[in-house]
Amino acid sequence: MPNDAAALIKTLRQHLDKFEFPEAARVTERTIAAIDQGDAEFSQDQRKTILGALRGARQFDLLAALAQALMRNGHDDPGSPLFDPLVRRQYAQSLIENGQINAAIDTLRTGLNLIASVPADAYAGHDRERREMQGLLGRAHKQIYMDSAAARADHRPAAGPLQASLMWYDAAYAGGSPIADHWPRVNMLAMTARAEWDNVPTSVSNRSVDMAKSTIAALLPVAERATANQPADPWMLASLGEAYVALGEWKDAAKWYAAYADGAYVDAFQIASSVRQLIEVWRIDPDGHDGGASLVQMLRVRLADKPGGGIILSDNSQLLLDRADGLVPQSILGADWPVKLKSLRTGIARAQSVAAVYEAGEDHASGTAFLIRGGDLHHPWGDEVVAVTAAHVASRLNGSIQPRHVRLQFEEYRRGGSRQFACADEPLFESRELDACILRVRGLPSDLVPAPVRDFGDIPASIEGFSDAQRGCSIIGHPEGLELSVSLANSRLIDTGFKRSDRPHDIFLRYTTPTLGGNSGSPVYDKQWNLIGVHQAGIAEGRKRTGIEPLSKRPGKRYVANEGVSLKSIAAEVARTTRGATVTVTLPPASSRSATPTTLEALAAAVGDPTTPDAAISTWFAEPDVAVLLDPEAAPADNNGLVPQARRDVSQLLTYTAAVVLSKAFRQRRNGNFRAALRDPARTQLTFVSEGDSWFQFPLPRPKDVIDHLSLTYPIHCRAIAGMEVGKISADAQDFFAAVRDLKPDGVLLSGGGNDLLGDGQVVRYVKDFEKGLPAAGYLTERLDRTIADLLDEFRELIKGAIERKGDLKFFVHGYDRTFPKNKGKWLRRPLFDQRGIESMKLQTEIVAAIVNRFNAALADFAAQRPGIIHYVDCRGAVGPTTEWYDELHPSTDGFGRVAERFDHAIRSAFTDHPAFTGKLSRLDR
Repeated sequence: MPNDAAALIKTLRQHLDKFEFPEAARVTERTIAAIDQGDAEFSQDQRKTILGALRGARQFDLLAALAQALMRNGHDDPGSPLFDPLVRRQYAQSLIENGQINAAIDTLRTGLNLIASVPADAYAGHDRERREMQGLLGRAHKQIYMDSAAARADHRPAAGPLQASLMWYDAAYAGGSPIADHWPRVNMLAMTARAEWDNVPTSVSNRSVDMAKSTIAALLPVAERATANQPADPWMLASLGEAYVALGEWKDAAKWYAAYADGAYVDAFQIASSVRQLIEVWRIDPDGHDGGASLVQMLRVRLADKPGGGIILSDNSQLLLDRADGLVPQSILGADWPVKLKSLRTGIARAQSVAAVYEAGEDHASGTAFLIRGGDLHHPWGDEVVAVTAAHVASRLNGSIQPRHVRLQFEEYRRGGSRQFACADEPLFESRELDACILRVRGLPSDLVPAPVRDFGDIPASIEGFSDAQRGCSIIGHPEGLELSVSLANSRLIDTGFKRSDRPHDIFLRYTTPTLGGNSGSPVYDKQWNLIGVHQAGIAEGRKRTGIEPLSKRPGKRYVANEGVSLKSIAAEVARTTRGATVTVTLPPASSRSATPTTLEALAAAVGDPTTPDAAISTWFAEPDVAVLLDPEAAPADNNGLVPQARRDVSQLLTYTAAVVLSKAFRQRRNGNFRAALRDPARTQLTFVSEGDSWFQFPLPRPKDVIDHLSLTYPIHCRAIAGMEVGKISADAQDFFAAVRDLKPDGVLLSGGGNDLLGDGQVVRYVKDFEKGLPAAGYLTERLDRTIADLLDEFRELIKGAIERKGDLKFFVHGYDRTFPKNKGKWLRRPLFDQRGIESMKLQTEIVAAIVNRFNAALADFAAQRPGIIHYVDCRGAVGPTTEWYDELHPSTDGFGRVAERFDHAIRSAFTDHPAFTGKLSRLDR
């Protein structure tokens, strides 16, 4: 039965639009077979459509294979009625994109001879295809010129290829229309400008500036007349934008490139070509600080959303975060642009914790590794940040880099100092079966933050358990050891399961993400940028046509895919094979302690046990212990054999680990009494779930935090943990949502943003360097407003998810009180002094107050958008003077008590008619 050409094209385009490239490859192979067997006939328009679809999705290998099939079946024969030079031209295009420039030139020259051998009226588009081939020859010689410039140390290539490029572009344009033949004209403009910069003599008489002005004069009226029903040619909009680039008019260039990039018919091939032209020909530095850099970054964002698109993360990709959303109006880019940009922001943030793996002494990366919080894989590892990679990249196994020789280089880490770090001699874990290795990293800075891990309980055992929306995934890595790269759109999970029947617990992932050799060890993320796996291998070259069998021995068609292992399986294997390391906490001797725990794990277990007497807990945390746990300058005992720097590293690890682990222990203790609180007649019958940071769950028994005070009146199930940033709260949202669903509270108390804005020296991210006479408000940067907006977006998602579990909830949010930098303060005073040069304590206090006020104002507006549902609690002025603050970020017990009073007042105002308050006073009333 003959194949329906229209149906084949439709199916292929559907797969390309959904980024299903293995399926697209199978349809292409079926199409090639049908062509070779004479079972499918394509009209000229159908040939143009199917070849154009593959080119647009940058599937150049498939494009070449299909074009060759058409060429050997009459479409390249001038004596055949099927003759169509477009096929040869598209084949030449695939050769150029795959780097086979000389072969492409030969193919195009032959094509021009074939066209010349037949009458002009022998087929439609005779003159058009001649011009297209001549222009493509200009493109080929242009690439030779650019490649030779990059290869030479003096960046002064031979003039011949540039002159040849101009000659062919001029031939393509000769006798043409300034509107219909804008593309060879604008390329002549670009190469003329390049010749002027490089002092290369040419036969072109016009200056590039004059050519740019004439191009704009011809194209601008046409572009401005375009409508949604009669859109302009995308290439014409790009040509118009490029003409403005030639004049250095970045605002107009951005306007027309944005219209081009957001058009309905533009594809990845076109946008990638524009990006290449701007960088290679116009010499725009994508890591620069001008309008050209912002323009390139905007196009890269749009490219990531197209089938076949992707992003090369540059050393200054922060530019994209800072500028892309302000570059052009949202009305031009489309309503979903902020969503795309937010996802890209998250992806770039994740990229900071991805490293190239080098062997000591080598200058070429062998693979990729990424950071992860150790406790997310194995609880006893706590908050130590470790590196994960593929065992065939680095491990003690044969053929791998030995851990002691591993060097991890974080290309996206932008703080001062080294970006390269060594690893401990012995790995924490390695497995040949899972092809995974976990390494300890020496001297890792605290601001290299690992990505969150997807809740293992939320990962189905087989692909059938994933909804269509859950199958999106991405990989960040160093393909072939080159620049850090990410593909944001064209990747999907297509299969999960085991490979060996004797190890059914080893779950592997298969996905369509394009990868190369250096991607081994790369992190695999879900659509929300949570870690789910470790990339290990691409499909072998010989299997790209035959495919591989489905996982778990399930029946089904073979497919082409890349493969990684699930982090869930690694965690399970770690638990089976190792007990893991623990952090020791040595407490000062005290006569009242009868059974002092000697490890952090044992201490946390004792604290979290509701049967442990309060008196015992109090004695374990005498004042000296508080200093050890909260002061990063406190070092371990002098006799532990560590050099000073190592002692500081250990003390910092102890500080953060203890704060989080003990915070969780006290939370467990508090929640162990939650059910009893429900039966206490002295408490109201209103119940709450609290989520947030150390204002709601301080890591020590002193001072008493907000929830300690409120729990005297209300039964509260606490989800808060010290040190939590809002992004971490969101990453752990499923447990929060489960608490809302199961406990069915009347309200939710939210505390977040303090660690994002002020914790751990973050304040310097939002403050300018010292400038004499500048008022406090003048020190605040635009990044503060963007961060606050992102925090509110996260709050919005938390609130939305909670309401989906229980529709009648009331939410209470707060923006903290205006705190005070303190002498030697590690969170505020020292960062502002050391990194921003702001010496005045008074000015520092005013700047911090300005940040707190800005956050409070935004929260108040946020709550006003959902009156009766979101209640803003203004805590400013509640704590009092500096003597009422325990440290730079936390009030004293009395200060927390006054904040709790503000919450109590807001709760009573929100539940005015609730029977819980009938004839009853709060225990907080004084």
